[in-house]
Order: sequence, then C-alpha cells, then structure tokens
Amino acid sequence: MDLNYRNIDISQIKLKPSIKDSYEIDYQGSHIYLETPKLYIPFGIEKFYNAYSLNLQLRDANEFEIFIESLEKHLIELLKIDSDKFTSQLRKNKKHDTLIYTKILNKNDKILCEAKSKEGEHLNIFQIGKGIECQAKLLIDKVWYIKGKYTYKLKVKELII
Repeated sequence: MDLNYRNIDISQIKLKPSIKDSYEIDYQGSHIYLETPKLYIPFGIEKFYNAYSLNLQLRDANEFEIFIESLEKHLIELLKIDSDKFTSQLRKNKKHDTLIYTKILNKNDKILCEAKSKEGEHLNIFQIGKGIECQAKLLIDKVWYIKGKYTYKLKVKELII
C-alpha cells in the first residue's frame, strides 16, 4: 500500500537484522511504500554498471526534503552510528535545489518500474527525458553496510509523468 509521505510516522520505523551486515526496514509489518510530491527530472534516466538511477530535484518540495532528512536521522539513531558512517540519498548544492538520488527498480536486468502518463497511458521509461515533472512511488526496504558505511536506496516502483 502506497502512502503519502506525510502519513508516515517515522518513529514507528524499525530495523530487523537480515543477512550479513544488512537490515530489513519494517514499517507496521511491511517495507515503506510512499508517494512523493511533484519532483523535477533534471537529467533523465542514467545507467551505471547493471543498474539505472534517476536523480529527482526537490523544487518547492521542502517538506519532502525534511521528511527524508528525518528518516535518515532516525535510521542513524536505530543503527547507533555517527552520521559520517551513513550515506545520505540527498545531494545538496548551494547553487541548485537539492537532488534526491533514486534507483530504478529492476531484477535480473529487467526493469520493474512502470512509467505512466497522468491519464494512465503506459510509457517507455527510457524515453522519459530531462526537464519534466513527475510524481514517484518509492520503496524503501533495506539498509546495508558496504565499504565502511551504511546505506539504503529509494527504489522507484512507478513514475507518473
């Protein structure tokens, strides 16, 4: 069930130990599924290694930025670590609005993220260009330890253009 991020009580998020050096994120018996406000796509879909990413700019989305900052602070507290041991998914820049780093949901080289128009028409995710607004449905499911830091990913399940 996707929730508006405003309806998520961050204090109810827990971490359950999983396989080596990783944790499952638990929010009321499930992972976190949330809907974002309107965000801006400044660069389009980018490929790195065998994965795809999408940077989303938080224009006029200060409340959502505060939500992500609060979520990350809560995860750091649950992990009982210093903030320098945690990789934020926010990229702040003095000249531009904050970017949020997301990963396009895929498995075995198959894209599992749907892209749709506001009218519900299915779109080819690779034809989504830069310079447009979207709303995203995100999954937050795990925290893991890699290369000396804890990290998590905001995985895009659906884009509405």
